[in-house]
Amino acid sequence: MTIKMDGSQQMTLLDRISSIPLPRFWLTDKEWRGSIVSELRPYFIFPRMDHSTFLNWINANLGIRELSEEDLRSPDLKQQLDVFRKGSMDRFWLLEKNDRSNMFFEFDFQAGDLTSEEYDDGWIVIGYHPELDIFYSSSIFLNNVLAYFRGINPEDLLNESRELFPICSALSYANNLDGVLRSFSAYRGIQIIHRILHAKTLTVFGPQGKTVGLSGDSFFPIFQKIFSSDIYMNTQYPQEEDDRTFRLDFLEADNSRISLYWGGRRLYYGQREYYELREMAAQLTNWLKEFFNHTSFV
Repeated sequence: MTIKMDGSQQMTLLDRISSIPLPRFWLTDKEWRGSIVSELRPYFIFPRMDHSTFLNWINANLGIRELSEEDLRSPDLKQQLDVFRKGSMDRFWLLEKNDRSNMFFEFDFQAGDLTSEEYDDGWIVIGYHPELDIFYSSSIFLNNVLAYFRGINPEDLLNESRELFPICSALSYANNLDGVLRSFSAYRGIQIIHRILHAKTLTVFGPQGKTVGLSGDSFFPIFQKIFSSDIYMNTQYPQEEDDRTFRLDFLEADNSRISLYWGGRRLYYGQREYYELREMAAQLTNWLKEFFNHTSFV
């Protein structure tokens, strides 16, 4: 089962999230409360699905299974459930690991730094609290995704509560969707790092229309060093003209292209998605300038 967007074609879970633009303002910006609902309102899902319908949706779109006796013999899982449960009558399922759900396992269990493509083993649990009629998850990312895709009733939009939890107003639902989009942006950033480190060539477009072409052997060491250093991903500052001094086009083996932008502060992989390089910022700038100063332009 998929969910229709604006009455148009059906979309998968990943397609739906990918299609929603990040809000213009960050959570701590004074404009956030006044703009978040109007920005995300076109992507609200109506009405809120009942328990049975949504459980079927979760299984169809992600894949879940009941806990087995063997599962419950694991002391680690049993302890997780004891800490995790919201009520004595709650039901639980385990998220199956497959192509539809890998995003959540990769987001929660990545081993090593951002360059690592290895993941630790772990469970992602989905719970249902009948008294509150809510689904929840041990994965914060999935927890927000479940609340978004279950939807909201039109009458709840009239609730003027300024509280963000529980989700019973337009503001709280928009806040939850904001969390989905920020988490997905971070996941996307990690996947782009992995793709860059497998790219075959890099073309750098610099000032005055100058261009430098580099092989994988030339660019891999610096980007391996950058992405394995103390960096973080964020969406707070939108890309500006000063952030586009250099355009970095990475060509992959299938001839698809990844374009990033660098102006000396943040390495952008989207209009407002970027890697904050910290101490590596100066090194990247110097590395790029060195090539432009001593390389014959293409």
